[in-house]
This record gives sequence, C-alpha cells and structure tokens, in this order.
Amino acid sequence: MLICADNSGATVRWGSSSNNFSSQDIVCYPNANRYELQYRLIGATTWVNSATLTALSQYSFTGLSGNMAYEWRIRHSFNDGSTGTYSAPASFTTTGCVPPPSPFVGNYNFHDCSTPTVVWIGCSGTGTRYELRYRAIGSLPWTSTVAAEQPPNLYSQLSCPIRDLPDYIPYEVQVRSICASGDASEYSASVTVAAGCGQPYECVRTKSICHYNVTATTAILSWQGSGPFELRWRKGYTTTWNIVQIPHYGRENAATFLLTNLEPNTPYDWQVRSLCTPNGGFSSVDFFRTVCNAPITGRANTIRPTSAKLTWAAADASLMYKLFWRKADETNWQIITAIATPFYSLTGLTRSTAYEWRIETDCGASLTAVSGPVRIFRTTATATAVSTSIATIRNGNWNDPGTWACNRIPTNADAVTIGHIVTVPTGATGNALKIVYGVGGKVLVSTGGRVSLEP
Repeated sequence: MLICADNSGATVRWGSSSNNFSSQDIVCYPNANRYELQYRLIGATTWVNSATLTALSQYSFTGLSGNMAYEWRIRHSFNDGSTGTYSAPASFTTTGCVPPPSPFVGNYNFHDCSTPTVVWIGCSGTGTRYELRYRAIGSLPWTSTVAAEQPPNLYSQLSCPIRDLPDYIPYEVQVRSICASGDASEYSASVTVAAGCGQPYECVRTKSICHYNVTATTAILSWQGSGPFELRWRKGYTTTWNIVQIPHYGRENAATFLLTNLEPNTPYDWQVRSLCTPNGGFSSVDFFRTVCNAPITGRANTIRPTSAKLTWAAADASLMYKLFWRKADETNWQIITAIATPFYSLTGLTRSTAYEWRIETDCGASLTAVSGPVRIFRTTATATAVSTSIATIRNGNWNDPGTWACNRIPTNADAVTIGHIVTVPTGATGNALKIVYGVGGKVLVSTGGRVSLEP
C-alpha cells in the first residue's frame, strides 16, 4: 500500500500486491467492484468511514491534521450488499509542508538548446504543487515558475523545463512544495543548470591573475576563468577582506575589475574565485602598491607686481596638494594646504622681487609626501603681465580649458604652442601673444570666429 502524505492529507494506493488483495480478486470476486475505506488517529477507538469507491485503485484523504499518525483499512463491497473482511491496518504520518528532495538535471532537449529540464522526486495527485525559482549564479533576483500539473502518481519523478535561458550561463535552481492547505515549504538545495548546444558549459577555475594601470587611488585587476566571480581585496598587513560578486558570464574568458577609492602609496593584496561551481577555491594572492607621484611641469603664469598664478600638471585628479613659497632670500616656507586644483594664485607679493616655490602631493596623513622641484619667478615692476607659455594637451575647442596644459584658456599674454587640432568656435576669438606650431598642430577657425595676436 503506497502512501504519499503532506501536512493536511494523504494518498493511498492498493492493488494486486496489497494485503488481502491478490490477482485472484478479479476472478474470485467478480461482483466485488466497490471498496470501503476507514481511517482514524492511531490510538483512537472509533474508525471514520471515509468513502465507498468504485473501480479505483487509490484514494486521497483530506482535511487531516499535520504531524499526526493515522491508520487506515479497506474491504470489498459486493453487489448484494454484503462486505468482505477489512484489510490489516496500514499507517502513515502527515507532515508539515516539506520541500522535495534535492532536484537534479534531467536530459536536455537537443531540439531546443535553451531548455534544460529540472527533475525531482515528489507526490502528484495529492493537491501538492511545486514552485521552481532560478537565477544566474552570483545575481540577486530570482525568477519563479510553477510546475505544470502532472498525472497522479505517488513518489515519482516530476519535472519542469526552464525555457529561454541564454547559452553557457550557469543558473542555480531550487524547488519548494505548495501543499493543499496553501502552506509553502522552504526551498530545496540548489542544482546548477546551463543551456546551450555544441560544447557543454565547462567551469574553469580562475588563473592568470595580474594588475595594471595602478594610480594613487585606483587599479585594474585582470584574470581568466568561467564566471560569475567573487573578488576580495584588502589593505596590506590587515585581516579584513572587502568582497564583491561580479556577474561575468560565459565560457572561459578574460575579466577585469576597477578598484577605486584606494589610499595613495599603500600596498594591497587580492584574490578571485569562480562561482560557477560550489566551493570553488580562491586564486593565488596578487600584490600591488598604489603610487603617489610628485606634480610636474610647474609654471608661474600671469606674473604681475603683487601677484602670480602658479600652475602644474596634476599627479592624480583625486589628490590634494600643498604649496610652499617664500622670498628667495628667506629661510622659512609659507605653506598653503588642501589645494584641490592644479593651480593657485599668490597675492600680496612685493614688486620686483624673486620668489621660490614648490608644490607637494599630499599622500595621506601617515605617509611621506612627494614634492616637486623648487622653481623661481620674479614679480614685475609695472602692471604689464609677463609673457608666459601654454601648450595644447589634446584636440578640442580653443575656449575649452581642458584643451590646454594649464587648464585655462590662453590670453594675449601667452605664447601658445599648438601640437593638436584646435577649433575656434563660431563667433569666438582665440587670443594669444604668438603661436608656435608643433608636429600635427593645426588651428581651425569656424565661421565668424577669429584668432587675435594683439598684445
């Protein structure tokens, strides 16, 4: 007598192998085409008449209490109103709404390569339904689908195709029971599936890890393997890892990740592992150190009797700077801190006086700062600004500060070096004291635009 029980009912089956029912029943009792069933809680004294059935070989009890032990029995009922002897009682125990055993992957449909089939052992015909959920490994949201109703069968293999998955991307699938009472079980353990014809998906562990393009606050990490991945990194000589999951899918392929918000001049180590297989190990450890470079190409521009604009090429756009300056015959430096731009204007200077200055990259409170060389300028005696030089650093518009090395638009006091293609926009004027063309340098003047070389 096969039994499939859930938290509010049970289905029983009888046949040629059941107690008191042999293959001779049909011959010996041709008029016994009905059955009577009874059930009760084990320990109770009174049987409950459940049903009188005709030509059936299974029956579902409903409305039972969960987590209780029951027994049941069955007998023949004849056409003349007489009955046979009840069978020996058989027992079953209702349960809470429990998940099916762990699912597994069935055969692929090779006529539809995007449809793997998930299989599990379950009970159909008891009012229990099954819900599947699946997601690409390493991603957060689940997609759910309810398995189609299947023919009544006790403890059989049930299945559900998962359609339209992209090729060669590993998915994890879980199954849960939705019992006749409406209660839902926990989800089962996961099984991994992947669609795709041709070569099957192969999970390759991470390898060939390296780093490049390291700056003061960023670094690019690179490796090969089958995704998705879990990457972890930490500051050198510390124990706490920062962890991120990277949804990089497909067959074995190169992958990269940009680390940001790092500290300048600081060691870091990192590892990565593939999540396409359970318990995949991490790669070997790779090490790198962020940089902290000194500013370069410092210039004193627009020098006047009591002021001068100092500019430099930024070592890293995210860093801060300190400016040191003094009269050339003095010993102590004047210090200006927390400068966020690659330029600064000194004011309150003395006319016709030589000044020294240097710019320093701030590499962090606990780290050694990196300083550029000492440079000299002299304030003028009159209000006429000293001619300065400025060069292009990229193709662009004349009136775009980003086109120029000092991140400012040239004036009539600047000797301009053109090494790129610079466009004077319509209606605009490009001012300069003089223009020197380098290799590849060109000035394009739009309609209504002009270039002025007047001092």
